Amino acid sequence: MRRVIAGTCMAVSLTTVQGTGSYEQLVVKNGAENLVFKIYAPGGKCDIRYLLVRFRDRDGTRYSMEAGCYPGAVWAANVVRGTNLVDCPRFTLTYNRTGSVWTGTIPRTCLRGLAGPVKVTESYVDDYTPNVNEVPATTYVAQG
Repeated sequence: MRRVIAGTCMAVSLTTVQGTGSYEQLVVKNGAENLVFKIYAPGGKCDIRYLLVRFRDRDGTRYSMEAGCYPGAVWAANVVRGTNLVDCPRFTLTYNRTGSVWTGTIPRTCLRGLAGPVKVTESYVDDYTPNVNEVPATTYVAQG
């Protein structure tokens, strides 16, 4: 019985949403220790202009994972709560060219006040084209 329950929890803590344009899909894994976003889209530092994933819990606590290429080809990636940058040294945002996937990993210790289930409310990639490259909002993803 434990295996069935564990398998069920794992399935609920992960969701995939199909995107538009060059943003193929978003996978959200809401783990006990990390919140992980896999963004299947073109990229590499400064090969895109901007990347955004906004998310919230049911209580209204809002965060975002943002990255962008700024004048002078300066790449910056941050976790933001409201309009304030979150000090999160273990936050990572990497790009794998082979799989065309961005992986953003945010430790739960950096997401103060964020309850278990989360929902992505907005996510897009600006790849320097006029295309709409986004995914729709997700349902709430349970923490598992």
